[in-house]
Amino acid sequence: MLNVVGRIMWSRQLFRRIEQPMMEFKRHSQLLQSNDARQIIRNYNKLSRTLLEYELMYYRCWVSQVRFD
Repeated sequence: MLNVVGRIMWSRQLFRRIEQPMMEFKRHSQLLQSNDARQIIRNYNKLSRTLLEYELMYYRCWVSQVRFD
């Protein structure tokens, strides 16, 4: 179980690290108009979804292994 917790914590910490620069983009909306910014946003969204799927995969695996008596 500790391995699952560590993986989920890693995923969430990585998400927080990529979220901080995106918050700056939101504060300065004029930066969002460029093609480069659009690509960055697409990459951010894709990575965010991947991290969430990673977390859910390990969570579901853990839940399936836990016995409820």
